[in-house]
Amino acid sequence: MVEKAEPRIDFFQDGAPECPILQLSGTGTELTTALADKIRSLGEGDIHQFALQQLIGFENCPGPAFYCRASNVDTGITNLEIDDAFACSLTRERWSQIFEWLRPFCSRSYKASAYQWLDESSDIAWLFSPNGGW
Repeated sequence: MVEKAEPRIDFFQDGAPECPILQLSGTGTELTTALADKIRSLGEGDIHQFALQQLIGFENCPGPAFYCRASNVDTGITNLEIDDAFACSLTRERWSQIFEWLRPFCSRSYKASAYQWLDESSDIAWLFSPNGGW
């Protein structure tokens, strides 16, 4: 059976009592692996940034544009306030940690209800939830 993933990005202004949430969901193992590989490249210093919607499989991803960037400080997610876009700026060490957190989701053996908070450095939290639940 071929896995059909339909990734999406949702911004919930009132997502949690503590803060707004940017949620990435609907990825499936293949797309999660592609995302993890790019994040690993950020952590290793091979690239400086990438746009999520430029990854294969994420091109038609509904929701705001989302950029991942290497930085000297962990700024976290910021609203770019242009065309409904967000950027997550983190140190290479932090990107490497996020890669490690994504690794279990690259295997088909993860629990369907599993999710992972990837970053809470800013006023906007980043939630990775392949099946959309949390």
